[in-house]
Amino acid sequence: MLLRILALSVAGSAIGATAQDEMGALLTASEPAPAAVEEQATADEIAMADVALLAEAVFVAADLNGDDKVDEQEFVAQGEAAAPAPTGEETATLSAADYLVAKFKAISGEDHEVPADELTLAYGADFQTADVDQNDVLEGEELAVFAALRRGEPAL
Repeated sequence: MLLRILALSVAGSAIGATAQDEMGALLTASEPAPAAVEEQATADEIAMADVALLAEAVFVAADLNGDDKVDEQEFVAQGEAAAPAPTGEETATLSAADYLVAKFKAISGEDHEVPADELTLAYGADFQTADVDQNDVLEGEELAVFAALRRGEPAL
């Protein structure tokens, strides 16, 4: 837990207030609490500069066994905890876990592990895909697309 607090406090000093609030919620919630970091519903915007810090915070929360890599089980558990509740309007044929497994496989490749740098690269690619106006800031619908992409879902 001390490692998580240290990583999150370092990350929190360099990002906006909304993201700091999310990380603060992670620190005060009981473990595991990845949903507090992952939840983007309260954020008004996310800048490209914040993506590495977000990925780092998510990685620290997901790496439950502390081996400096996230395996499929950790990745799916973290993603499921952070996924929004179904709205009743969903028509997807795949479950959240199915999307997360596919996302994990796309990121991890043949070694079936995701170290922090690979998660950061994946989040950066998801950010670029979601940033329709290419202004290095996600707002409005772009945030929803980014969140969906991070969960392994198709872009909205």
